[in-house]
Amino acid sequence: MQQITASSVGIALFVLTLCATAQSTEADPAVIFQQAVDAYDNEDYILASSLFRQANAISFNWKLLYNIGQSEAAAKRNGLALQAFEEYLTRAGDDITLERREEVVREIQRLKLIVGMLEVDAPAGAIVMVDGEMRDKVPLMGPIMISAGIAHNVTIVFDDQQILQQNIRVSGGNTLTLKATPLATSQPPEETAQTDDNTQSTTKTDSESDAVAQNHRAATKTRKPLGPILMATGVTILGTGLALGGIAYKNGTDLDDRYPNGVPGTKSDDVDRVNTLALTADILIPVGAAVAVSGFVVWMIQRKKANKSEAVAPTAFVGPDVLGISLAGRF
Repeated sequence: MQQITASSVGIALFVLTLCATAQSTEADPAVIFQQAVDAYDNEDYILASSLFRQANAISFNWKLLYNIGQSEAAAKRNGLALQAFEEYLTRAGDDITLERREEVVREIQRLKLIVGMLEVDAPAGAIVMVDGEMRDKVPLMGPIMISAGIAHNVTIVFDDQQILQQNIRVSGGNTLTLKATPLATSQPPEETAQTDDNTQSTTKTDSESDAVAQNHRAATKTRKPLGPILMATGVTILGTGLALGGIAYKNGTDLDDRYPNGVPGTKSDDVDRVNTLALTADILIPVGAAVAVSGFVVWMIQRKKANKSEAVAPTAFVGPDVLGISLAGRF
């Protein structure tokens, strides 16, 4: 992007000076603008952006959106930069030169590759903060643009209560949606009723049973089907080895047919490729078979010994001329 030029500074200062006549001396946009330029020149880009925004809030001037975009881009706050540049082009219309328009369009295209979008599903009026800064209120005016590929902390506040705090990361050009619901209000205490000891004991037992059932379902859900995974992996390795072996066989046959009296030295690279493929196939085929068989054995044992406390541990071993499985455990 171009630097803030002296001419652009002078024009903006002139416009802001005219607008400042109606403002108090305590909030002079021309003074704030000059402070922003000084901060930018000193490479304090976040402060520069904040001051440019202050000047623009006092006396709006669409030209300041360009300065805001420059400052945010230099500060690597790409989402805010993209938002500022897009609004700049929209508000500028035909009042900017073709050169400036092309420059901003190129920057927008660059930023879109490194900016992700954040959507928020939350109650109306909820405040969305990203990395400690307020970005919008629900309903959002549009997706919140954030720098892609880096972690951001998102906080959503509703009725002075924090209803969501989460670290997120979004890929360039993608959109992430966060859902936040208000915290459940505390329930009033139930009316005290006379109950005998048996009723209380039954209620407690039912609660404990529900907790045990939930834990059992959670454990069952997280259990990994090791046997099928091993079988699938072994079949994949075996298939790859067979495919490479077929290629090696075909290429070797072609060489033998083409050179019945022996392959010349100029074709040594072709011979090496065939030998490499054949060697790789010789390794993958027995390994894949061993893994697949191991998976089958594990699967069968898991089915038959699901309730046993001592598991059986199969171990595959592969050698140049041998393939086998050893099982250790109690049957």
